[in-house]
Amino acid sequence: MDKRWWGELSLKKCGPIKEAKLRLGKINVFIGPNGSGKTITGKILNSAFLEYFLKMMGEFLWKKEEEEYILKLYREEFWKWLNLPENLEGEYKFRLKEEEKVRREAHRDWGLKMSKAFFNFFPRREKREEFFKLTLVLSTSLLQKSFLRYVGPERLSIYESLKEQLPYLKMFLIFVQKGMEELSIWENPILHQKFKIEERNGEKVILELDSKVEFPYLSSGFQSSTWLDLYIRGVNKSREREEEREFFIIEEPEQHLFPSEQFELVKLFVSLVNSKSRDSITLITHSPYILFSLSLLMYAHYLGTQFPEKKKEVEKVIEPEYWLDPADFFGYQFNRNGEVTPIPQDEVGMITRDVIGKVKGELDDLFDTLLELEE
Repeated sequence: MDKRWWGELSLKKCGPIKEAKLRLGKINVFIGPNGSGKTITGKILNSAFLEYFLKMMGEFLWKKEEEEYILKLYREEFWKWLNLPENLEGEYKFRLKEEEKVRREAHRDWGLKMSKAFFNFFPRREKREEFFKLTLVLSTSLLQKSFLRYVGPERLSIYESLKEQLPYLKMFLIFVQKGMEELSIWENPILHQKFKIEERNGEKVILELDSKVEFPYLSSGFQSSTWLDLYIRGVNKSREREEEREFFIIEEPEQHLFPSEQFELVKLFVSLVNSKSRDSITLITHSPYILFSLSLLMYAHYLGTQFPEKKKEVEKVIEPEYWLDPADFFGYQFNRNGEVTPIPQDEVGMITRDVIGKVKGELDDLFDTLLELEE
């Protein structure tokens, strides 16, 4: 099976990870036990992605000998935003599959004009360095327009202690508020619960439509999934062009959700990348139900596309907007020994059952041991 990928992250001695090369498609999954390096990989992906485009922009804006210094300035700021440790060691590198095409488009669209204007305005190196230090103050705008969106697991408490929160959560809130614009009544697509928004003393208050219970008093599952829904709505509203590409990195998407609701959440993600053909979502998870849900949607794609006579029957079970082409999926198993291995898929693209059942299998072994003791 030919896999469709758009970017690749290489890691060496980063946190607990020994060495890894991760290709990224429309839907990507990092799964593994606590402390295996999933979170730090997601954050490094965000930083490496931004550094990659800054470096490409630097081909027009600074001289080669200035590159290391300028990138160091930005990296320090990105790491603060993402709460990465200052003493993080190791090597990482990001690259685009269509790097040369992107570079040509950049040269054609804005590179030459921008570089000429920049060097005319800042002819001396020290003045250019002052300019880059100044732009760090504008990092909110830069990250807001970066097209790579990291969403951490702390999102449930964004309203309760915003002043204490990490910068990327403040960015998360910006898009949540954007998603609430022009909404009065809407349905949570994961839990299928209806909400309304009222203005009270100049602030927006979310209420459950039927019970009128205010949002902070609803279940944590309702809150977490609603934040994600509003966030994605806000990002979509912020696109300057319909074809604009967005890259989401979402940690613990399953947060506070029952397995059947996790399936609905995965359907939401797949429908997003199917409707926005250039988008990509990376899920950092502990849940085998996320994998099983994706496997179901890949199986539906296989049956619906390879057996035309069964297509209508498959559509009755799972609508085509939720079908996931296995060629667009990349999954990685993170292990505490520092190894990262691709999640195997069978000949039709489904995730193999031994991967999905691995955690349960370990518990089954314990149960069998206890059962033997009883006998």
